[in-house]
Amino acid sequence: MRRQLWGEDVVRTATFGTWQALSPIDIDLTHTHLHLMITGKEGACGLIPGGDGLLQWWFDVRWSPSEPRPTAPLAELRRRFGHWASPVPEVLAAAREEDLGFFGHHWNRVRPVWGQGRVTLIGDAAHTMPPTLGQGANQTLEDVWVLGRELAKGGDLPVRLRAYEKDRYPKVSLVSRLARRSPANWRIPPAIGRLFPESSQTIMLSRFSNRLTAVTG
Repeated sequence: MRRQLWGEDVVRTATFGTWQALSPIDIDLTHTHLHLMITGKEGACGLIPGGDGLLQWWFDVRWSPSEPRPTAPLAELRRRFGHWASPVPEVLAAAREEDLGFFGHHWNRVRPVWGQGRVTLIGDAAHTMPPTLGQGANQTLEDVWVLGRELAKGGDLPVRLRAYEKDRYPKVSLVSRLARRSPANWRIPPAIGRLFPESSQTIMLSRFSNRLTAVTG
């Protein structure tokens, strides 16, 4: 449907890709409800307990489809990230090659109008974006909420669909632009980071995230 509306080659590659896995890794973090996101000049690492002794872990690295994949990706990750602070070395030491998978990040420019006549787009079809903000599913759910609200008003269907698109465009386009720039890999300069305790940084990040996902009206 998107190709019918917008033509071919709408979705483009972003600058990062992700190596990820869900593995039985026995470290302290695996048995908690904590989620760690660690960034550095080599990329970014995320760690989330998956329950039953499993840990979801991933590494974001710069990527281009034209670059060949490493023949031994786990060895490459250990070389690149093995010197990072604990628990990154422990995770890499316990990781298994067979659990590892890769996906490249993609995006498309969000357009002010998503449909035509009685047709519209929703979710990734309208706004494919990298996972760096964790907003792909969130923005889709907000699409559903706003679309349902507009349809409940009744009246001319194409008018209601265009109203849905107009309502969603400003916020989704902002989120898409931020996700494309890979904020998970932004790094606060040490001099600035020391001015703000980690608790304050967490509060600011939470407030920023809430602004991205708030639906009003």
